Amino acid sequence: MRDFRWMFLIVAVAGVLCVFGTPVCAVIMTWDTSSGSLINGNNWDPTGPPGSRDTGNIFNGGTAVINSGDTIHVGTLNVGCRPNGNVSGHITQNAAPWESFIGFLSIGSGSGGTGSYTQSAGVATIQQSLSIWSTGTLNQSAGSIHFSGADSSDCVVTISGTYNLSGGSLRMFNSRRQKIGSETSGKGRFNQTGGTNVAAYVKIGRSSNQAGKYEISGGSLHSSGLYVGYASTGSFIQTAGTVHATGMTVGNSNGTKGVVQILAGQIDGTNLTVAYATGSTGTLAISKDADIALGGDITFCYGMPRFEIEMASLEDFTQLTADSADLGANATLDVDCGTFRPIRYDEFLIVSTASGATGAFAAIDSNIVNGLHDDPPFIDSTSEEGVSIIFDGYTGGDADGNDAVDLTDLGKLGANWNKYGMDWEDADFDGDGHVYLVDLGILSANWGWTGSSGKQMGESLPELKDVDGDGDFDIDDVNLILEKYGKDQ
Repeated sequence: MRDFRWMFLIVAVAGVLCVFGTPVCAVIMTWDTSSGSLINGNNWDPTGPPGSRDTGNIFNGGTAVINSGDTIHVGTLNVGCRPNGNVSGHITQNAAPWESFIGFLSIGSGSGGTGSYTQSAGVATIQQSLSIWSTGTLNQSAGSIHFSGADSSDCVVTISGTYNLSGGSLRMFNSRRQKIGSETSGKGRFNQTGGTNVAAYVKIGRSSNQAGKYEISGGSLHSSGLYVGYASTGSFIQTAGTVHATGMTVGNSNGTKGVVQILAGQIDGTNLTVAYATGSTGTLAISKDADIALGGDITFCYGMPRFEIEMASLEDFTQLTADSADLGANATLDVDCGTFRPIRYDEFLIVSTASGATGAFAAIDSNIVNGLHDDPPFIDSTSEEGVSIIFDGYTGGDADGNDAVDLTDLGKLGANWNKYGMDWEDADFDGDGHVYLVDLGILSANWGWTGSSGKQMGESLPELKDVDGDGDFDIDDVNLILEKYGKDQ
């Protein structure tokens, strides 16, 4: 009988400790008001606030507010997050708390509920993980969110919803990771218009069948490893801001697809690998306005790499610098010249290297009409200086392909003026099938050009000008010039 009394006493003491002493029993609490202080115990059911081992659920449509001087130690916070529930919840942090420690923070859900966390001041410390599910949004305009867990490998940000960073900082050191497009239905989005994002690894398209997207238009991103298309589809778009990354991989594993578009801004300190694995697809698209200075190498690997560049003039075109470049054997180069029309033998150094370049592009595509044959209009060349491309297409205006833009070509244009269904040899230099003003402009711009043949046009070549005095140069002037000088010379 004595033994049973001791057992009863032990159970009773444990119950007292659970209720009155050191908390050994975790409690699940539910937010029970429309709006109020997160640390006000009366706003929770049962009475709170939740402690370091407790779980706080906010899914009644209400908003919990973090105020100046608050002390927060919460084990788990679920904001608008409940399985199979069309619920919502919100947290607003507009002031700096004294302390804010959250073990696990989940925002939104994958089943209809919506959640949001808005921070415009102070510090929030995440001890384990931050999960933004497909219907969740985190808006940060100031302050800092950082991670302090002892096991850094478990400190992650999982984004299947949206993280909007416009100011302040998100800081994850050591081996802590950001997974964008991961774990649940939906597509993860990280939109950075300002502030600072620091993470050991950023993995975009982290989980199979989950797409991820990172857009940066301001601020800075710092990472040891930036993976675009890690396990599925990932895209990275930069229109401004700065990216400091030790390594960037575009298309990481078999079956993945990565796309990096650099429209403006700066990237430095990076070893850049495109289509790393066999069966992967990687696209690197760089605007002529971007500043790409790689501290390491650029390598086009075993999958299906694609390099897209653009040109505006002989002086204004895409160029990046790297220690070395390896084009491999599978890469495709796509050259977008816009309205710019290079002339034959123009050369462009598109990758400048300190230690040279090797390999060759498997194919070169372009929006340039090549002229009298269907071969690629550009040919590539590698050297100690880097990667160059040379325009090998016919010069605009050279309808007969004799490396000269002269009266013969002008005669072809006059004979086919305003006709449709035309080809290059008919003086359709822009490839639209119609010989008209654009073609006349192209011919005029290159009038008198001679190529490698060294053919001299001589002083007999007339000036293209307004002959009839009507104030412009048009087909009437062309006909007058042809009548005076003859259609053939």
